[in-house]
Amino acid sequence: MLEIDPYSILIVLALLVVVSYVFNIISNKLKFPSVLLLLGTGVGLRYFGDSVGYSFIQATTLLQFFGIVGLILIVLEGVLDLKITKDKASLIGQSFISAIVIFFTTAGVISLIFILLLDIPIRNAIVYAIPLGIISSAIAIPSVIDFTEEKKEFIIYESTFSDILGILLFNFIVATAVVDWAAVGGFFSDIILSIIVSIVVSLILTYFIQSINAQVKFFLVFSLLIILFSVGKLLHLPSLILIMVFGLIINNTQLLRSIPFGQVAWQKAGLFSADLKLITAETAFLVRTFFFLIFGYTLNLALIVDEGVATIGSLIVVSILIIRYVFLRFILKTNVISELFIAPRGLVTIILFYSIPIQLRLDAFSEGIVYFVIIASSLLMILGLLTSKKPLEEYQEGSVYSPRQ
Repeated sequence: MLEIDPYSILIVLALLVVVSYVFNIISNKLKFPSVLLLLGTGVGLRYFGDSVGYSFIQATTLLQFFGIVGLILIVLEGVLDLKITKDKASLIGQSFISAIVIFFTTAGVISLIFILLLDIPIRNAIVYAIPLGIISSAIAIPSVIDFTEEKKEFIIYESTFSDILGILLFNFIVATAVVDWAAVGGFFSDIILSIIVSIVVSLILTYFIQSINAQVKFFLVFSLLIILFSVGKLLHLPSLILIMVFGLIINNTQLLRSIPFGQVAWQKAGLFSADLKLITAETAFLVRTFFFLIFGYTLNLALIVDEGVATIGSLIVVSILIIRYVFLRFILKTNVISELFIAPRGLVTIILFYSIPIQLRLDAFSEGIVYFVIIASSLLMILGLLTSKKPLEEYQEGSVYSPRQ
């Protein structure tokens, strides 16, 4: 085993951060997802480590750690850019409907593919299908920075809602041996309870942090959010709702004016919101960098090129595109091609896949399918990035989007 001193490790870590910044620049210039560059770097590090006799045996554990922290930060980063106003009610509503319909339809079709081609039980098929039905906000949100405001907000809302819905359904299916009306009722009761608790906790937390005079308080906020998120997960509650509600309240302080408790918190929230956005973006970038580098390090490329994996993976990707196209074109009645291809699978897919309980895991399922769909959907996103700027004529009357003046 190769001995590596701490200074060498620091140099490597710092270089990886610098490389990630360079990848972001390349991504913006060439419309190429930076996540693919990070994955490729991770794969290269794996082969380099093997060649010099160094093995990073804790990669999977670190992957889950960075994934959970990254999910919190990326969702928070996304919602801190969202403004809730009356004129955006339609966009929020349609993005929510889009997330629900596309996610459930996609997960259902993928489950059917697994049942027919892999001959696995229905419950197991659903558990494996849910992670692949979720749009990754970790990849989608940073990728649409150059989109028009309407498109960007639609993708942020849709991918965040998709994350939340996917995690909720996954936890429900995993924890519920028998799905009956009582179980479904409890599922929706947990959602309603979580929304109410999230609003109350977010208001208390907002008031608390505005009362702190110390300059160093942003990572205190992150720590409190991580604690609340983790406690919620241990109690099997949809705690990602708390992160979304907190971010929306912080960035929409005008909503606090109408409630007595919110008046005090509203007065100081402006400066805090701006600083929180900056620090959240920087921290999310750092966590996202190491998550996808480690994921690339754990990739087994031999599994991806397997004929069976490629066949099933291709069917899944084609199904994702067809379902998304039908909904966007005929339900939302919008003819913008860019949103069709902004449907990457990534961080949440990986977290949930590694969270499947042992009793529900099957030897018949190859993890190469997950790798294939993640890489293929990220590659297809290039088409969405290249077509993100459309002429005025392409916006149809009645669409949820309208060109910015």
